[in-house]
Amino acid sequence: MKTHARLVVIGGGVMGCSLLYHLTRLGWRDVVLIEKNELTAGSTWHAAGLCTHFAHNLMTMQMRAYSVQLYKHALAEDTGRPVGFHPCGALRIASSPARMDEFRYVRALGRYAGMEFQLLSPSELRALHPLADTANLLGALYEPWDGYVDPSQATHAMAGGARDAGAEIYRHAAVERIERTAGGEWCVHTPEGAICCEIIVNAAGTWAREIGAMMGLDLPIVPMLHQYVVTDRLEPVSSHAFDRPHAGPTSGPASGVKVMGPLTMRLMPASASAGTRPAASSRMLSMRARSGGSSSMPKSFGMPSIPQGCPSCS
Repeated sequence: MKTHARLVVIGGGVMGCSLLYHLTRLGWRDVVLIEKNELTAGSTWHAAGLCTHFAHNLMTMQMRAYSVQLYKHALAEDTGRPVGFHPCGALRIASSPARMDEFRYVRALGRYAGMEFQLLSPSELRALHPLADTANLLGALYEPWDGYVDPSQATHAMAGGARDAGAEIYRHAAVERIERTAGGEWCVHTPEGAICCEIIVNAAGTWAREIGAMMGLDLPIVPMLHQYVVTDRLEPVSSHAFDRPHAGPTSGPASGVKVMGPLTMRLMPASASAGTRPAASSRMLSMRARSGGSSSMPKSFGMPSIPQGCPSCS
């Protein structure tokens, strides 16, 4: 391990590796990332990887659009590494007039930003997604350019690109303590040695509060418990062909539809080849539920309910 760097990132998840990658693209070379385990070993590896344009302000919408383009082609072209982005489109459902007004606002903001959002009636939603229960819905918002990315592949692509540009990454180097020198630098102590730097970036995710405490900061960060359900192959899903080509903003979803809101589902086409599927996707469907939703679990799935997760998480 080197003993000095301009900047040290603590945490080898998607946030830490993304920062390292983008710093090298801005010309920073003397930068280091420290990870206590393997890259993505925290919460990144099992993230849903959802990529959306949906936002309530212009800056956030443009940042999300940049992320989609990065994962869609720019990152792979730059690093020569697979990213695993699937431009399947996305749906958000509304069961209240207020939610529909929110969708109209976002659609108008998207028009200004040059991004497409389509308002759907319940019948149009059902035509696009035959498994949707529209009984209590007023409509939906269709985001044709959304998708999902393999979080592990994307993280390793950014880490590899940063390494290629001169950054260094040290795995299995847990931070034991952090000290401030008389000259104002920070010294990060690990079992592999100490490294001093001008700048520390706390990207430790679940452990960010502990890292902050080592720097004398009381960060109001509390990890939240999330639940997800993994099922075997579901015939009602696999019998539908969600494999229509994604040719443009007005076309249907390609490899699947994400229903984002109270229930999120990643639907893989029955006709997809093994080479185009994420690992084990041919026999499972990942679902993520959050509290506060009005949609019920389809009875054909054989599950009476889903544990409720973090109310504030989207």
